[in-house]
Amino acid sequence: MRVRRYGLWLIPKPITFEHRDIYHQTRVGYSAPTPFQRTIGVRYSHGTPPRFPDSQGGFAGFGLPGAPASVSKLLKGFFAPGHVHRNKVKLLSGHATALAKASGYIILAAPHLRMRSMPGRAQLIASLRIKSSKNA
Repeated sequence: MRVRRYGLWLIPKPITFEHRDIYHQTRVGYSAPTPFQRTIGVRYSHGTPPRFPDSQGGFAGFGLPGAPASVSKLLKGFFAPGHVHRNKVKLLSGHATALAKASGYIILAAPHLRMRSMPGRAQLIASLRIKSSKNA
């Protein structure tokens, strides 16, 4: 088991996670580098296409019911069946307001991850330290 550092970003309305600055796929369905990924330090493998990112995690939207009431409820079930323990999450100021105005979220870990926001596109609200298996 090793500890991985994840970042949690919220995407403000009216932008969705499918915006070209946040997440983009090629015509054949492979992930392509975006300005957001470059900002936070996600790197892609070298060589011929398809190139793969060195990140782990996911991009998602909130859908019709809207954003959850708290970050704890947002993270429930993402890493394990239950809640993520409070001492594993470091919240930044303004996270509750950002959550209320969000249309989606991004949870990513990468070897060279930089904890930065991308103004107008993705706001960093938390960093997490999660134990994971060596293969994950």
